[in-house]
Amino acid sequence: MKKNNCFNITIIVPVYNTEYYLEDTISCIKCQTEQNFELILIDDGSTDNSGQIIDQLAETDSRIVAIHQKNSGQAAARNVGIKHARADVITFIDSDDLVSPLYLEHLLKGFTTPDVEITSIKKESFLIKPHELKSSHILWIKKYDSKHFLNAVFFHNDDLYYVSFWGKAFKSSFLKSQVIAEGHYYEDMANIPVIISNAHTIMLLNSQDYFYRENREESTLNSFNEKTCNDLLWALKYIRKNVIFNKKLEKSYNILLFNNISFIWIWCIKNKRNYRFIFSFLDRMSFNSMLLMSLKTHVSRKGMLLWFCHKLHLI
Repeated sequence: MKKNNCFNITIIVPVYNTEYYLEDTISCIKCQTEQNFELILIDDGSTDNSGQIIDQLAETDSRIVAIHQKNSGQAAARNVGIKHARADVITFIDSDDLVSPLYLEHLLKGFTTPDVEITSIKKESFLIKPHELKSSHILWIKKYDSKHFLNAVFFHNDDLYYVSFWGKAFKSSFLKSQVIAEGHYYEDMANIPVIISNAHTIMLLNSQDYFYRENREESTLNSFNEKTCNDLLWALKYIRKNVIFNKKLEKSYNILLFNNISFIWIWCIKNKRNYRFIFSFLDRMSFNSMLLMSLKTHVSRKGMLLWFCHKLHLI
């Protein structure tokens, strides 16, 4: 792939109140086997010392760019980073996560032909510290068109197929042509399926190189409230509006829908809110499709309970 401004890859890291994790994240990046990178750190209006930390890092390494903005959310920070990226390939890392030394090298290896626009690797979640940051070997590389890869993401949503910007690399010219919606929680869930659907070819590498921190109190998953409830609904509708579905993709999308709608249901019950609007989502699923879904992949038990209670007119 043609190199732009001497960098092989741009790493974009949105930063918001992660002073306790940020230096570990940057340390992992600096230990990459691929050293020809540009690192863009965007302080998204942090109220702790994160902004000062990224300024200090930029002063000591010419590859690092520090940008500050008022708090606008991860998608807005990513859009700023994309605008400033100078390499022909762009990847993302969250400011509280960790990566193996081969993270960049493996992502770049997936760009084997000009039609490849996205590469993706395996992730692992951890609570306090991962067991190790050693990368697994690349045992295989699979080539997908957009429909087949997105079907796998909807169907599995696991450590290989997931809806996140991190853990993936994008051809810069392709990513800069995409619209990334801002101003919501669940921005990854909304935007990534649409971006995947617009790609020509995706390469999946089964090397485990990204380590996702699960337990941070400020993370979206740990702060479910009325705003996040509404934004989860927005994300599910955004996918529906902006992805062209075929019959197979329709079925796998229902799994993603089903596994997330129970969060909204439970929140509505706990907060004594009307939840009958949820049924319009559930009514599209037949008994046979629900049974087949539960046999083939993981489905939310709470979601199953909700669906059966609705069908038996218990709620």
